[in-house]
Amino acid sequence: MDKLQKTTGVITGKGRPTLYKPEYCERVIELGRQGQSLHQMSADLDVSFVTLTAWRDKYPEFQAAITRARELSQAWWEDLGQKGCTDRDFNAQAYRLQMINRFPDSWRDKTDLAHSGLLNTNTPVERMSADDVRAELQRRGALDEHGKLIQQK
Repeated sequence: MDKLQKTTGVITGKGRPTLYKPEYCERVIELGRQGQSLHQMSADLDVSFVTLTAWRDKYPEFQAAITRARELSQAWWEDLGQKGCTDRDFNAQAYRLQMINRFPDSWRDKTDLAHSGLLNTNTPVERMSADDVRAELQRRGALDEHGKLIQQK
């Protein structure tokens, strides 16, 4: 028996049969309805997290059940937050951290920003390349259309 079989129960050729049971699909969906995480699901099924993820990768019906369970779990947590908005003892900071860590694809602090054009970084001229200096002078209107310095009066 290889190491993967020992830790996951997934048969890779020879060895003991898998510990996976199709009824686990219904169980993880029910646990998702209760707001449980994947780690809590693996504990409930009495298998390691590695085993749970191996089953998810091997059995399409289990992958679909895990996906649905995660959706239901997020809905459970969002319901909790919605109810908490009217509770004066609600810990919004703890809730926010739960959501960011449990559902990073939907809940996060980071905002992606895109920028085009030059940034005014107040970089000393000595540290700028000739092209950067020329671009900054053009941006400020100090060069004419031929790239020649416009004389100030």
